[in-house]
Amino acid sequence: TPLGALPAGTPNLVTPDGLARLDAKVKALVEAGDTAAANALATRLERAQVVTPDPDPGDLRVRFGDRVEVLVTALRDGAEQTRRFRIVGVDEVDLRDSLHDSGAHEPLSWLAPLAKGLLGAEPGDVFATTLGRDAVEVELVALLPPLSA
Repeated sequence: TPLGALPAGTPNLVTPDGLARLDAKVKALVEAGDTAAANALATRLERAQVVTPDPDPGDLRVRFGDRVEVLVTALRDGAEQTRRFRIVGVDEVDLRDSLHDSGAHEPLSWLAPLAKGLLGAEPGDVFATTLGRDAVEVELVALLPPLSA
């Protein structure tokens, strides 16, 4: 899979568990004989900046790596949907594993418009943004507990 776009000068942030899963992906690509993809990902990971969560129980602002629950309202028709996301690095978005496939959360690039609105938000905050091609209003319902390792 091609790597996600990373604008010039933008740091390549990753979560600690994301880096471990990406390293495993490099090994799997090598074993599968896809050396070009393995080399591209390995080169990209050399510039990765691991962001380790620094939990502060008194700080309810959303940070990189956090899991959140949001209420998304489509501005087009008012349809509401509750969704769960984890804000991750660009290279982590396409990783598929039991955590993502179980519905625990959807990976969301920290560079996505929705993530940009969520970063720094607190429960109860409401903002307008886009989700895919849709204009939406988003309410941060809750910060979810971190995933168990």
